[in-house]
Parts: sequence; structure tokens; C-alpha cells
Amino acid sequence: MKAESLNMHSMGLHSKIIPPIWQVKDDKMYEFLEETKGEKYKNLLDFACSICDSFQLVIRTDMGNPKEIRKILREIEAHKIKMEVTSEWASTMLDGETAEVYFYKTNEDTLTFLKNKTNSLHGWIYPYLPEDLSFFKNNQPWLINISHEKSTYLKTENPSEVSCIKNIGIKLTLC
Repeated sequence: MKAESLNMHSMGLHSKIIPPIWQVKDDKMYEFLEETKGEKYKNLLDFACSICDSFQLVIRTDMGNPKEIRKILREIEAHKIKMEVTSEWASTMLDGETAEVYFYKTNEDTLTFLKNKTNSLHGWIYPYLPEDLSFFKNNQPWLINISHEKSTYLKTENPSEVSCIKNIGIKLTLC
């Protein structure tokens, strides 16, 4: 599968979106066909937190003042694994800019936080919240979300995981 690239210059963001995980040929990649919100969102979070070790949230410091968003993340500070200043994360590679990428443990406290902050997977978007909520299983991207593009992907070889996602009512297609 080829790496896809979207030039964001025309949108005023001056960056390229390149999902690095698409370069990996071992796992199957599924695209979500609709936005995940409401009960589907909450059920997806329950499932993701039950099988994944961690998740990430991103603050794009090049897009404005992140003070309020950092204040939101302090609510789960005790569960933070690390923060990296980087130009690349599960769903994105920036062209010259950097962002703060926060990694957190999945547990009951962080699950409650994720459920209470928004009612939609694509609700994780600046300037209201950190962006690109994505989940990791065994330190590998599992659920990859590009909030502002309204794009979500599942990366797995496990048919039972795909079945569970479909049983939540989420429509998928194999990329």
C-alpha cells in the first residue's frame, strides 16, 4: 500500500499529512466509513481501552495558544506516560512544524476522561480539545484518528477485533 500525502498548504496549514503507518505492509488497515459518535463512540472507547495499552493526544502549538488545552490535559496528568515534541505521530507527518504529542495509559480514569470531554471521535479537535485521539496496542498504532480530516483507521490482523468494531455498529472497509 502506498503512503498517501495531502498537501495542506491550500488550507493554510502548510503541512503534509502522511500516515507513516500505511507504509507497514504486515497489518491490514480498515477505514471507518462514518463518524463515530454517541453510544458508538462510548462503546468504541470501552473496547479500545480494554485491549490497548495507551493512547495519544496532540497539541498543535503552531496553531495558536495551547494554554487552555494543556489545562484540560492536567486532569489526567497522573496517567501520562510521556510527552514528545515532534513533527510525526500515528496519523501525521508535519512539514517543518512540531507539535506536543502526549501519551497516556488506558484505564478507568482515562476512559472516563475521554467519554466526558466530547461525544465524538472527531470531536478531538483544536481549538477546543487536543487533536487526533489514537490508540496503541503493544506500542503499535491500532486506532488512528485524523480529527480535522474526519478520517479514522483501524490497523489489525485480528478478525475478532474487526468483528467487535462492526458489532458496535461501525462500518469499515478494507483499505
